[in-house]
Amino acid sequence: MDQNTEQTTPGSVVGRNVRRLRERRGLSLADLGTRAGVSKTTVHDLEGGSANPRLETLYAVATALSVGLADLLTPPEEDLPDWVVRAEEGPMVHGEAVDARLVGRIEVEGHIEVYDFVASAGLQRSRAHAGHVRECLLVHDGTVRIGPQAAPVDLAPGDAILFTAAGDHVYGSPDAGGGRGTLLVIHSGVTPS
Repeated sequence: MDQNTEQTTPGSVVGRNVRRLRERRGLSLADLGTRAGVSKTTVHDLEGGSANPRLETLYAVATALSVGLADLLTPPEEDLPDWVVRAEEGPMVHGEAVDARLVGRIEVEGHIEVYDFVASAGLQRSRAHAGHVRECLLVHDGTVRIGPQAAPVDLAPGDAILFTAAGDHVYGSPDAGGGRGTLLVIHSGVTPS
């Protein structure tokens, strides 16, 4: 099964949502199980995406988390990139000594970290960032796989992505040669200390 397909099955969506919401509330597996009237093992299986829960169980867990059933069943916003721009997209402007292509616009109040980014073959998971953080990558060489864990995107030279990093996300390359680009980590509403 394709990695992207595995990450978007109904069970995996429910699992990611339960885990994300439980962790945001500072609850252990046992705490959530007690509140929902189910076993710790049931919560563990839900989060692992291996359970096939009954509607009653999902309602009990949603109630224990103080959310609606839809909050467990639908991919959260952070599971989708804000935009993906391919190399041939975006308006070009030309000057005597410079050509520039508008890749995208990012509104921000806070600060931006700028990184020279190199990805090797393989895939690395990064946990959700605290606060409101978005990441933007413009690929210069090779191929980079990046984005929310549920919906990573393969980018070629000239491609760019912007996504919210409030959920687990991944970095790497599907190719042995890896890839390179410029990564912006955008902290909105946060001032550097």
